Amino acid sequence: MATYQAIATDYDETLAHDGRVDQPTIDALLRARAAGLATILVTGRELADLLNTFAQPAIFDRIVAENGAVLYQPRTQQLRMLSSPPPPRLLERLAAEAVPVSVGHTIVATVEPHEHVLLAAIRELGIEWHIIFNKGAVMALPADVTKATGLAAALDEMGLAADRVVGVGDAENDQAFLGMCGLSVAVANALPSVKAAAEMVTKRARGAGVIELIERLLERSADVVHRGAANHRAKTEGGPVAMNTTRFPAGRGGSQSPSCPRCKRADSSDEESQTGSSARWFVCNYCGMRYTSPKS
Repeated sequence: MATYQAIATDYDETLAHDGRVDQPTIDALLRARAAGLATILVTGRELADLLNTFAQPAIFDRIVAENGAVLYQPRTQQLRMLSSPPPPRLLERLAAEAVPVSVGHTIVATVEPHEHVLLAAIRELGIEWHIIFNKGAVMALPADVTKATGLAAALDEMGLAADRVVGVGDAENDQAFLGMCGLSVAVANALPSVKAAAEMVTKRARGAGVIELIERLLERSADVVHRGAANHRAKTEGGPVAMNTTRFPAGRGGSQSPSCPRCKRADSSDEESQTGSSARWFVCNYCGMRYTSPKS
């Protein structure tokens, strides 16, 4: 079973509401870091826009910006370009069509309904770019750039494996990076398609949902998180890396728990059965589903 070492989160409408992250959400991220979880922000925003909006970037070990095109390390302020700038002829074409755009290091962003003009320009110019949607926002990027490729670059720098990462998001452009994580989580306000694809959906929305997720991670795996932090710091700062063999608890007495109906894994915690009940209840340590099995 996976032992999680990092949390990767979207910004707008996952952490933030109307562009702002409230203090309880920031405090939860700080608790996660103190317990040893690495924190990674994965956003479609341009880096300058994010830094002008969010005053505490240093609570993240890495920031993936521009929907995967830029990687930033807040502690050192090191910026790494993961793709090339937009072709001048594309920008010239959009200007001629009076399309309102925001241009980053790589990303070209606009809003609906201008995606039709943007897509037509990409096709007619023969550029290997694609369009990504984020609710009402429209982003154009090189065809090989997504939030997943940006997160992969961040994890490579940090020496972490994707299956040890918990990802949380809300919109279409988040699905690429959520799909590569060991556990994919949608906040309660996420689009139905994102919820359907996620392995866990929080009960609360936006930052409150992220707080809920962090609380569950810390309550259920304090020792696992601590070991993951030690390994992460050893890899990034130099030093020995310990083998992490700790797992979430299996059923009481070491018995094998039945497979979870949702994720098909057999790593679950056995709950106390109600008096007189003919069933045993389990909580899946991977996706959080509560399910039952007849008593043996």
